[in-house]
Amino acid sequence: GGYGGACAERGARPETPQLACASDVDRLVARCMTHERPAALVQASAGLLDAASAFLGEEALPGEKRSDKIRRMLRLTDELRRYNAGLTKQVLPPLPETERLAPGVG
Repeated sequence: GGYGGACAERGARPETPQLACASDVDRLVARCMTHERPAALVQASAGLLDAASAFLGEEALPGEKRSDKIRRMLRLTDELRRYNAGLTKQVLPPLPETERLAPGVG
C-alpha cells in the first residue's frame, strides 16, 4: 500500500493532492530530511507526493509520471537541505581554534 497514514483512516483520498492531510505532508517532508528519504518517497502515494511538492512551492504537472514526482521531491528536499545548512552557518558562530582542536581542554 501507499503512504496514506491517518488521512486514509478517516476516509479521505490521499491520491487527491487537495485532500492529503497536512500531517501526512509534514511527516513526508520531515522523513525526506533524514536517511529515510528513499523509503519515504517510494512509500508515498502520488497524491501525497503532489501535495508535498505543492507545500514546498512547486505544483505537479498534468500527466506527470510517478518517477518525475519523486525526482521533483528529491530536488525540492535537496534545496531545503541546502537552505537549512546555510541558515545553520549564519546562526552558529565558528568555534575558537582551541575548541576545534581539543574540545574540553583548557
